[in-house]
Amino acid sequence: MTVVTLSELIPIPRYDNKSFTTATIFEGTTSLGPWAQIDVVNLTPDVDPSQPSPRNLTTENASAAEDSWFYVIFGDADGDMMLPTAPIQNERPLELPQYMPTLSEVGALVRARTKDSNGKELGTFSSDTRPTASVVMELVQAAARDIISSVDYDIPVEAWDLVRNVIAHGAAMRVELTLFPEQVRIGRSNYTELKELYDEMLARLVAAVSRESAEEISGETTLSPLMPQGSFPEPTDWMTRKM
Repeated sequence: MTVVTLSELIPIPRYDNKSFTTATIFEGTTSLGPWAQIDVVNLTPDVDPSQPSPRNLTTENASAAEDSWFYVIFGDADGDMMLPTAPIQNERPLELPQYMPTLSEVGALVRARTKDSNGKELGTFSSDTRPTASVVMELVQAAARDIISSVDYDIPVEAWDLVRNVIAHGAAMRVELTLFPEQVRIGRSNYTELKELYDEMLARLVAAVSRESAEEISGETTLSPLMPQGSFPEPTDWMTRKM
């Protein structure tokens, strides 16, 4: 069996003074299933059920299959259950350690998001920040996958510092979009500035990789400039829509 952690799952607020006490974890081969129950995790009740705490759930019962999907159903002591969470994919970690920014490098771009429970800015992420260190590492992995989808060739050593910076900015943008969308929408986030720098650096990276690849091709064969395959959206109202 395989150990899997599902991070930052937040139950719905309750106004009946009842807290969720269990989390039932299901696993599927796709986002549509088929699903199988693999674990039930006991939870410490929230002090105030109307302000539920994010939950980090670990199970040792996941299959060894890569890129499995999971969802969770929260339940209370009376057997009442919340609707299932949205399916979450357990993506395989990207094996590019030489490209990866540190948590501190991402934290330097969004220092206001590195506050611990006492309001102290740490300059990096930990289990006591929102988002937590594990969540930010997942966002770093996602940002790195975007780069690899845009650059189809090996990245030259000379561009490693640049790609590390691009990934850090991509992860910082994801922090803003996924955890603070309402602040992005009303302009109280530095998302726009991060995106401008991200787009500029990504274009430089694509040009550097294209140039390096073209130099390795002999004869009359030429390499067409690579173009990014996708970009972050401009913030719109959909980011704050309640699900």
